[in-house]
Amino acid sequence: MRPMGRDYVEETIRSGKLRGPDRTCPYYPCHREGHDCTWCFCPFYPCLDESKGGLWVKNSQTGKTVWSCKGCEWIHEPKIAERVLAELLKVRNKPGAPNRSQLLRILRRISEEDRGK
Repeated sequence: MRPMGRDYVEETIRSGKLRGPDRTCPYYPCHREGHDCTWCFCPFYPCLDESKGGLWVKNSQTGKTVWSCKGCEWIHEPKIAERVLAELLKVRNKPGAPNRSQLLRILRRISEEDRGK
């Protein structure tokens, strides 16, 4: 995760609160009207899960291939945002948490639960 994203995720975990729609953001709605903006910087980036709507794209400035989350709405669903926060709050006091492997386990667990409903 990039430093700016990590700072945002850590602040969200510290606050322990969902943000909901942020209509004051100049980019709102970046996905769709009414989405939850808690995870503007996704803690799972890059998840590499195309089933969530992400995909590989060519960066127009560098020409390099990068992961794009533009088509992902999954983490912006209020119930998913809430479940992600709850899982991150469970691991926040563990040393080095949340690390990449913990994040990917959380992503898989919530995705599996979500598909099972």
